[in-house]
Amino acid sequence: MQQRGSSPIFWKLCAMVAAVGAVACMLLTLRQARLEAANELAESRLRIQRLDRRLSMVRADIASRVVPDSVRDLTGDVPLGFEPIATTAPDDDEAAETRLAGETR
Repeated sequence: MQQRGSSPIFWKLCAMVAAVGAVACMLLTLRQARLEAANELAESRLRIQRLDRRLSMVRADIASRVVPDSVRDLTGDVPLGFEPIATTAPDDDEAAETRLAGETR
């Protein structure tokens, strides 16, 4: 009889168990990396959502504070050199005549 442990089949079996264990560890490592990446992605999306909500609040706050009168008050003393834009639009007939006159030249 042979001694236990000296058989080549025993060593092959030990090598197979070690190989299966190594593959299982690699698979667990890959699974953990995937879970961490998914977690980071979810955290990033939540952070972006919070920042978007904050941005909307800040924009609403700015919009509520900026009214034409307050802008005029703030820029009234500053010499900008701008002229006001015409507040009334030309009549449609007059605009059409102007366009037609430009095309016939």
